[in-house]
Amino acid sequence: MPTVKFTYALERFFPDLKEMPAKRNTLRELLDEMEAGHPRVRSYLLDEQGNLRNHVNIFFINGKMINDREGGSQ
Repeated sequence: MPTVKFTYALERFFPDLKEMPAKRNTLRELLDEMEAGHPRVRSYLLDEQGNLRNHVNIFFINGKMINDREGGSQ
């Protein structure tokens, strides 16, 4: 099962956010799950239009880096 790992920067703002299995099929579903357990984490990662913020550098899904920073539906 895939694993989601977080940077130190996120752990600074969300100290109880730990590595977790990715039990969802899309990035959007995964963000929904993260938000349910850690309110406001989505606003740290996504802007008002739902696009990845500039400071969010890399997302890998199935070992492939997401190049499209819009939509988060990968």
